[in-house]
Amino acid sequence: MLKDRADLKPETASDLDVLIARINRVRTPRAWVYKEQLHEILERKQINVVRQMLKHWPT
Repeated sequence: MLKDRADLKPETASDLDVLIARINRVRTPRAWVYKEQLHEILERKQINVVRQMLKHWPT
């Protein structure tokens, strides 16, 4: 869960997809999705864009 999805082996990525599909019932995949969303937000360069995105996070 601490690795980026792009760095995972295909079989591990498919396992992750199964976990994400169960996101409404399991907290761990939900936490991973939040981590990924925050990572995307923090990669932004414009502070105004980051501020707006953080106002709507978590979605």
